[in-house]
Amino acid sequence: MRKKPDAWNARCLAGVLLTALASAPLCAEDAVEPGLTPSAAATEAALTPGLPPATAGPGANPASAPAAALAPLAGPLSVSLGAEALLTLSDGWHWVPKAQLSPYLAATGRHAGAWDLGIALSPADAPQEFRLQFEPMGLVEEGAPEAMAEDALLARVQERAALENSRHRQLGQVELDLNGWALTPVLELDGQRLVWAEHRVSGGEERLGWHGRFRLRGGVVKLDILMPPEQWDQQGPPARALFEGLAPLPGQGLADRQADDRKADLDLVGLVMDGVFGRGALAAGPPLAEDAGLGPRIALWSGVTLACVAAALWGWRRLQAWRLGRLKERLDEARLAQLEKDLGGRAEDVEEIVDDDGPKA
Repeated sequence: MRKKPDAWNARCLAGVLLTALASAPLCAEDAVEPGLTPSAAATEAALTPGLPPATAGPGANPASAPAAALAPLAGPLSVSLGAEALLTLSDGWHWVPKAQLSPYLAATGRHAGAWDLGIALSPADAPQEFRLQFEPMGLVEEGAPEAMAEDALLARVQERAALENSRHRQLGQVELDLNGWALTPVLELDGQRLVWAEHRVSGGEERLGWHGRFRLRGGVVKLDILMPPEQWDQQGPPARALFEGLAPLPGQGLADRQADDRKADLDLVGLVMDGVFGRGALAAGPPLAEDAGLGPRIALWSGVTLACVAAALWGWRRLQAWRLGRLKERLDEARLAQLEKDLGGRAEDVEEIVDDDGPKA
């Protein structure tokens, strides 16, 4: 006779099946937030050629947003940018710290990113926004000095633009023409600071792209501005003054580099390419941690659901096997009783061997 499985195990396995069926709608509800699909979330931060992105250009007047949500700090002051750098702001400047970025940007339909450090507002009746970011890419090394020569670097940038435009034509997108440097890329402050600006024409509109990179052991502080040429006198000087207010925190500067520091997968030329073609702060950067959890949550809940379904199927099969076993046991008992009756004796006296096929002569 087969050993009968414990009925408690059968009830547990049936419970697993019910749990899997109940968890499926919950997983689907959590995976996609209302009004947001994974594809929309992935493309929300993309840079549109020819249009000033959310992180560039003049921003909204702080007075246009709810005062309770915005409480910019007034200069003069020094603020720590995470554990990486120190920013000194003079009188007249205001600073929106990272903790207040989400409500500040939400007032104009924008979103904060994980790389964001804060927004500086220039001293003016209509203050300009300057959005600082830190990308933890590791230590950016200088590379070959001749690669940063003005003409050689411009040729490489324009060659890259030609490749990008070929792809844009295939996709029906606006092309980008780079007509030279407005400010030749230059290293300052013992190589710690890199600034440049290029002339850009896209969709028939001319723009200036101004970029600043402050190199640190663990990555770079970024400042990028996309502006019409006529706004250069309005935005250029305050952007330059703001960037010159950066300094590394103790132990984070290039002079503090160690042999085992993580190295970035690009050099100074790659840093310029990233700024010109949009991987830098001209794009919105990755979303904040609470927004970035959508993709991992989808994967997590999908895995949990699959595991529950697999466990339920396994339990269902075990339950079916147990029921078949019980049925065969009852059939064998009935056949054995019939043999005892036909042969007139007890089961121990029956000299036939009973198997699933019945008695053998």
